[in-house]
Amino acid sequence: MIDNAHTIQSRETLIERVCALEAENKLFKESELKFKNFFENSLEGFGIIKGDRFVQVNRSFYENLGFDSPDFLYTHSIFDYLTFESRIYIEKQYKNLVSGELYDKQFEIGVYDRNGEIHTIEVKLNDLQIGSDIYLMGSFLDVTKRKKAEQLLRESEEKYRNAVERASDAIIILQNGKFVYANPRALMLSGYSSEEFMNMPFLRYFHPDHIGKMREYYERREEFYERVARGELKLSFFETAFLRKDGSAVFAEISVSLITYRGLPADLIIIRDITDRKRIEEEKARLESQLLLKKIQEAKLQKELEIARGIQKALLPTEFPQVPGYDFSAINIPSQTIGGDLYYFIELPNDELGISIGDISGKGIPGAVLMANVCATFCGLVRQSRRSNIVIKKLNDALYHHTQANQFTTFFYGILNPRLHTFRYTNAGHNPPILYRQNDTYKELKTGGTILGFLPNIMYRRSNISLQPGDVLFLYTDGISESLDRRSKEFGVEGIMTCLKKNKRLPAKKILESMLATVLKYTKKVSQEDDLTAVVIKKE
Repeated sequence: MIDNAHTIQSRETLIERVCALEAENKLFKESELKFKNFFENSLEGFGIIKGDRFVQVNRSFYENLGFDSPDFLYTHSIFDYLTFESRIYIEKQYKNLVSGELYDKQFEIGVYDRNGEIHTIEVKLNDLQIGSDIYLMGSFLDVTKRKKAEQLLRESEEKYRNAVERASDAIIILQNGKFVYANPRALMLSGYSSEEFMNMPFLRYFHPDHIGKMREYYERREEFYERVARGELKLSFFETAFLRKDGSAVFAEISVSLITYRGLPADLIIIRDITDRKRIEEEKARLESQLLLKKIQEAKLQKELEIARGIQKALLPTEFPQVPGYDFSAINIPSQTIGGDLYYFIELPNDELGISIGDISGKGIPGAVLMANVCATFCGLVRQSRRSNIVIKKLNDALYHHTQANQFTTFFYGILNPRLHTFRYTNAGHNPPILYRQNDTYKELKTGGTILGFLPNIMYRRSNISLQPGDVLFLYTDGISESLDRRSKEFGVEGIMTCLKKNKRLPAKKILESMLATVLKYTKKVSQEDDLTAVVIKKE
């Protein structure tokens, strides 16, 4: 009985053990199946390495490298498709593994795919020893895209960092009322060191005249950003002014926008130095003001010139004398600046004719007024004496006492006696008239004295010449003789003589027209700054 009971118990124990083994075997198979399914279907690459090649890889691993099957990986050494740098690295780790030393169990390597492109693989290994064999089992995650993204991000960060660091505009980040970043341009513009700048309350950076405006803006900036977000306002530059460390002002345009800096809201401030532009604008405004003033002055001067021309025109004779046996002609072409040239014919007792020509100092209205004074005084004196030198002396004394010290006049006065064919004259510092005779001899009429109005009580001399048929008496001002060509050479007395010699047989008017044409041809387009005035008297 005892033996039977023992036998039954042993059988039951055996059955229990068999059942337990079968249960364990079932669990093992289920676990193996789950691992196999995970191994085969995982999106992450898995593989088992023995020696220098793979003995098992999942689909994700070999497909990620462009293979249709794992055969290539099973039949080739892993060193065949590693990059050079990765091959050296793995050889070192493999030696450590074989020698029992520590090796890296997590690292990144470069692997060539089927097409020769490099993939960056993140490797995590665990060693497994079965019997005397050592296996490495690990996950192989392709991080190529992530690495490229990280590289692009680094390049982007570097690019923007360089752009900010090298920007020509100052760039500042303000957070909680304090500066937390300033690029080199901002520090150079301010004159402060980085440490000084960062520890300075931001309002101290602004010019005292602009602090109130910037404080108001800062206190209302959230409202400003909200309006920008709603599209009611656009970000733009506005003008303000800063103070450098040395106290000098910097005029600037600034733009402010909201950013996130180190996880917190911040104000990005871009500052553009417009100090030079401001100075240019101020200089431009000053020059424009000067130009406007100049235009006003020019308009005033032009008005004065018009008045002066009117005075000059009114004083000059409108008709030439009609004297038997004599031919007269005269011309006055005023310059742009209006000099004081004059000529005058005045009838005297005994059928004599007074002839004068002069050049008044001064331009514009002052010169015209002096010219009118000379003419009026002269007309009052000529009837008091038939002696030209006496008339000139009295005219000189009158001008000396009634004109300013810097005003003077060159003047020539002659008296023609048509019955005796004589010409009595006195020259007061004027260009000597030329008596050109038919036999091509000539005489310059110089006798007289100094210019009028310069010194009082001057005694003047007179002279007398006789006139022969065909003689030409040419009176002129320095606008004729001092006309310049392009080389700044004067027309001169020589030019006058040449013209008189060529045209001596012509009527007075034709002689004068030829003289004027010759002078204008000589000067061509050179601007002349003096009147052209001349009188021709020809003895028929």
